[in-house]
Amino acid sequence: MVTQSHLIETLNRLGYPMTERRLTDWRQKGLLPKFRQKGRQHHGKVYYWDEPDVIAQAITVCELFEQYSRADWVFLSTWFAGYPLSVKKVRELWLEQLESEQARVREDVNDEDDLQDKFDRMVRTANRQRKASAYPTLSWETLMFGLNVFLNANDGFEDYLGDQLGTELNRVLRQNPKFKNIPSLDLQQVEPIARFLQDHWSLDARCELISSVTDQTLEQAHRDWRMVMLLLRGLSRLSTPGLAKTFRQFVPLQAMLGGWVITADSILRNLGYGRRIENVLMEVLDFTSRVSMDGELQRVFEDPNAYANAHFVALRERVVAI
Repeated sequence: MVTQSHLIETLNRLGYPMTERRLTDWRQKGLLPKFRQKGRQHHGKVYYWDEPDVIAQAITVCELFEQYSRADWVFLSTWFAGYPLSVKKVRELWLEQLESEQARVREDVNDEDDLQDKFDRMVRTANRQRKASAYPTLSWETLMFGLNVFLNANDGFEDYLGDQLGTELNRVLRQNPKFKNIPSLDLQQVEPIARFLQDHWSLDARCELISSVTDQTLEQAHRDWRMVMLLLRGLSRLSTPGLAKTFRQFVPLQAMLGGWVITADSILRNLGYGRRIENVLMEVLDFTSRVSMDGELQRVFEDPNAYANAHFVALRERVVAI
């Protein structure tokens, strides 16, 4: 049980100046859960929260107000960070954010001459500042290909599928040491990936998804993200002592990742993969529980060949089977 006075005291002690009036404002805006109460009239009522993570939620809201001046964006980011809030309001704010971004990008895309000028200036600046190890500057064709994929301004990204695009994508890939040994990209492989991204991840597609998906799907995707965070926090405590203590310092990153994961989860659920997502998460949760109980996890993470560890092999086989 957490009372308002206890929460105020805790936040002030942690360096977040807090008052009763401010907490009341947050409750009225839906940023914190509603009070519960016990006791009867004239016998002294006690108002409190019994949510176990209300202190963490309040810290998250404090951190997000450092990033955003609008309470609406704090509300949306708090939901992305994993705290249950009104899905109806989340949907409205999410659509407002996507449509605002959509309008801003469309304004640039529709004025192609202005976009070309900006691109030319960007290329000239990059060429002046570029060092030998820097990534190559992408061509106008590659930029337009990316805009068509991620904005869905039109269905013409096939116009930019050509040898130059393939050469540039492979050159950029080779600049990253992690990818230097993978086979070269074939444009026949790029096209279906680009089509999938345009159909499901572009700004147009995400606007359509968030406006049409059910509340239940959003709530399930949000629940999956909370399970992923639970797994990450458990792994951080087991593999990197002390990391969990500083987790709250990564609230903006947590909210950003939450937006991506919830979006991807909603897309996959909309395509009929909801049960498979749940099965995979349960398998991973079971895996971490088993290896942590027998003290194996720390040894697994210290093993340079961890990917071949019997626990990981068994997990891979079960996930692939799903």
